[in-house]
Amino acid sequence: MSLLSISDALGLYSCSNYSLQEVAIQSKVQKEILAHYLRFLKFRKRFSDSLKSRTNKKRNRRRTFKVTQAINDIVGPRRHFQFTISSVLDEFNAVHDKRLKTSLSTC
Repeated sequence: MSLLSISDALGLYSCSNYSLQEVAIQSKVQKEILAHYLRFLKFRKRFSDSLKSRTNKKRNRRRTFKVTQAINDIVGPRRHFQFTISSVLDEFNAVHDKRLKTSLSTC
């Protein structure tokens, strides 16, 4: 049997019903090396998954901050946060109407 690389041996192990011992014998790679590499791959996947999760949390936090910042710009700085959506929309419409009137008056 030809000598397989570690990744080929792991591919054979994951795609077949062979035990790790049988794959090690067939590929002429030590069983301990295969087991260690397999643990490393599992750890790396778990680590990358947790990193993605952390990145998504940061991204969501930034989005929430941007929305809060936009509401603060409309409602006013550090006013009480007991407002309704309609009051926010009224404020937004008032600001938008002022901009619209000034743009129409300059035409």
